[in-house]
Amino acid sequence: GGGKGTPMANNTITQNIVDAGDGRAVAIDGPKTAGTFTGNFYADLDPNEALFQAWPQVMASGATGTLAQWQAAGYDKGSLTVDPQFTDAAHDNFAPVAGSAVYQHGFDPLPFDQIGLLG
Repeated sequence: GGGKGTPMANNTITQNIVDAGDGRAVAIDGPKTAGTFTGNFYADLDPNEALFQAWPQVMASGATGTLAQWQAAGYDKGSLTVDPQFTDAAHDNFAPVAGSAVYQHGFDPLPFDQIGLLG
């Protein structure tokens, strides 16, 4: 999208953990120049489900597609499906455990103690 009629452009979305458990992985409404997706980690992703959405339609399958179709359209090269092993997602602790596979693939730990209101 973009604010006030200005299309988003030149965003870089890389090495994020994306939980697709709610039935959607990524949705973009804007030109292909809206963002570059690379090296992300997808959790709870069924590779056979069309959980990626892009408008205008950039995938051969149309507006929605699978991870493979998303990648064939030029998005998310080097991305992986992986279980990040969240510490306690049921209680909103989404920090990956120490031995999580995401760390073996270059994910940097987030400084949760430095995020939010610091008093």
